[in-house]
Amino acid sequence: MIRSSHARSLASLLALGAVSLSVSACPTPDVAGSCPTPPGATSQEALAILSSCFGSPGPSSPSISGKPDVDILFVIDNSTLMAPKQRQLAATIDNFIKKLDASGANYHIGITSTDIGAQTAQGVAFQPGNLNIPGCDSFRGTDGALQRTACRNRSQGTWSAEAKAACASLCPTTLEPGTGDVYLWKQDGATNAPNNDILGTLKCAAVLGDTGCGLVSPLEAAKRALDSHSTANSGFLRQNSILAVIFLTDEDDCSVQMTARAQNNPNTIDCAKSGMSTYNCWKNNFRCTANNLTCKEPMTTVGAKTGCVENNNGYLESIDKYVRFFSNLRSSSKIVLAGIWAPTLLDNLSSETTKVGKLIVDGDPLLCVPGPGITCPSDALIHGQGTNAACKSTTDASFVGQAQLRLSKFIRSFDTTARVEQSICEPQNYGSALDEVAERIVSKIPAHCLGARVKTDASGKAACVVGLVDSVNPSAVPKVALAQCSTSCCNAWAVAGATTTDPLTLTARPVPNDPTISAACTSEPGDCYCAVSNAGSKYACKDVAGQDTSLAGLWIKMAPHVPPAGQVASFVCF
Repeated sequence: MIRSSHARSLASLLALGAVSLSVSACPTPDVAGSCPTPPGATSQEALAILSSCFGSPGPSSPSISGKPDVDILFVIDNSTLMAPKQRQLAATIDNFIKKLDASGANYHIGITSTDIGAQTAQGVAFQPGNLNIPGCDSFRGTDGALQRTACRNRSQGTWSAEAKAACASLCPTTLEPGTGDVYLWKQDGATNAPNNDILGTLKCAAVLGDTGCGLVSPLEAAKRALDSHSTANSGFLRQNSILAVIFLTDEDDCSVQMTARAQNNPNTIDCAKSGMSTYNCWKNNFRCTANNLTCKEPMTTVGAKTGCVENNNGYLESIDKYVRFFSNLRSSSKIVLAGIWAPTLLDNLSSETTKVGKLIVDGDPLLCVPGPGITCPSDALIHGQGTNAACKSTTDASFVGQAQLRLSKFIRSFDTTARVEQSICEPQNYGSALDEVAERIVSKIPAHCLGARVKTDASGKAACVVGLVDSVNPSAVPKVALAQCSTSCCNAWAVAGATTTDPLTLTARPVPNDPTISAACTSEPGDCYCAVSNAGSKYACKDVAGQDTSLAGLWIKMAPHVPPAGQVASFVCF
C-alpha cells in the first residue's frame, strides 16, 4: 500500500547523502541527548549512557536473523486436455524464479497434482458392472504428495502426443531434486537442483502428463499437501514461512466428500426421460457441475444456466472447509493464493453468451437428436463446447476452460492482497500472472520495524545499541556493538520502495540484498546498522495508531549479508 504522497525519484533521494541522517530520518533529539557515546565504549557502557540521556529503550526492538522463508506449492491439473496449459506454465516461469532470487528469500517449491482418486475403498471398483473411471481407478490418487519425478522418468504410455512433446521440449535432460527430496529448495545460495539449475529441474517436474483423474480436486489436493496427514511432504512447509499456493486447472473443483464417493459411480441413467434428478443422471465428466449446482433452468437440459448457486447437497466438500484451513494455516500477511483457471460464473450469473465465465450445457452430438428443439438424454449432457465454453483462447484452440464457481468463491474469501486470478484461456498472460504472484510474495517479506521513532544524540547518531547475539537468547546485550552505517547507506534503507513512479524504486525493498541498498552500502568498512524513518516507502513502518516508526536496517558485509547461522542481530533503541 502507498502510505505517502511525498514521492521523490530514487536518484534524488539517494543524493541526500550530504543531509544529516537526523534530519532525514529521526526527530529532533531530546535536550538531554547531548551526551554521545564515546569511542571504545562497551555495549553495557553505551546502554548506560543512552539510558541516562533518553530513559528506557523503546518498544518492540526486533531480532534480525537470516533470509526470509518462502514456501511455494503448485497444484497442477493432470487430467485430459491439460498438456498445453502445463507446458505454458513451465515455459513462462523464468521471471518468477528470478524475482524470488532477487528477494533474497530461502525458498521451497513443491508440485502436486489434482488427482486424489475416486474409489470408495482401496482396490474396490465401482459396482455394479465392475466399472472404474479412466484415470480415477484409485482410492487416493497422488494424495497431495509432492511430485519430484522428472517427466522423462514418468510412464508416458497413455499420455497424449501433446504431453509427450511438452516433456521433450521442456526437459531435454532429466533433472530431479537431489538427495531424494520431494521438493526443490534454495538455502543461502545453495540448492538441491542438479548443477543448481532450479529452473530446469522445476520445468522437468511441472509436466505431470494428462491421464490423471478427471474428477479434479485442487482444493482437497492442496490441503492434503500441507496438512501433515502423512509424512510424504515432511520438511516442505516451515513454521512462520510465507506460503504461496498456485493452482492451474481448466475446470471447477470437484473435491467429493468421502462419504459421498459412491456417487462417483460412472454408471448413468437418463433423468430427462425418467423425470428424476439424481446424481447418476449425468456422465461423470459433467456430474460435479450438474450435481452441485442449482440454477433457474434445470440441469437436465441443454442451454444456458442462470442464477446458479451451490445446492449444498452433501456431494462436494464445503468451500468453508478450505477457507478455514488456509486461514488457520497463515494470516493474510503471510499467504498468497493464485488461480490460473477459467473465468468464473460468479461474474456472469446470467450466462451472457458474449461474456466469459458462462455456463452453457451442450449435448454429445453422437447421442443427441440435432435440429430445432434438440433432444438429448441427460446422460449425454456435457460442458459447453467451442464458443459455449466458459472461455476459449482466440489464438490457440487448445486453451479452453469450463465453467467454475467454487474456485473463485474460495479465493475471494481472502484479502485482495492475498490473491491473484488469471484466465487459463489467455496463455500470453501466464507469465505476467506469475510475475504478479512473485511481487505479492515479495511484498509480504516483512521489513524489520522498530516500535517507535528512534531518537538521536547531539551528533545525529541514532540512539541504539546493536550487535550480534546467540539466537538462543535473542534479547541478550551484545558483547560487541556495531557501528552505525554511513549516511548514504542509511538513506538507501530509508528510500527503498519509495512511493514514486521510478520502476527501480517500485521494485526496491528494505532488505540487505536489494540492489539499491547493496550499491549504497557495499563500501562500508564492516558490519553496521541503520535505524531510519521510511515514511515515504510503500513498506513504511507504522505503529498501531498509524504513526511513523523507524526501520531497523542491518548490513552484514559478507554475502549473503545476513547474520551467520545461530546468530541474530539485537536492536535496543531509545
